[in-house]
Amino acid sequence: MSENAIDSVKATPEPERRLLFTSCAEPLVWNDAMTGLASRSLGAEEYRRELKAVGLSVTAEYEDEGHNHSFDALNVASRNRG
Repeated sequence: MSENAIDSVKATPEPERRLLFTSCAEPLVWNDAMTGLASRSLGAEEYRRELKAVGLSVTAEYEDEGHNHSFDALNVASRNRG
């Protein structure tokens, strides 16, 4: 998930903003096996900070057997109404 993608969440009409994505929990840079391009994870702490800045709160984090870390984020306004 790039910082530009997080910024684009701001353009989504409220009140129904929800985002589910997978990224490494630790900050990491690697070469993508399919494209050969550099990929980067900001790490869980930075993703939480970036999402909060656009009005989203991480409501859950999951890790599967393959060690894929997923983030489930919801619009803060939606949480307060629910």
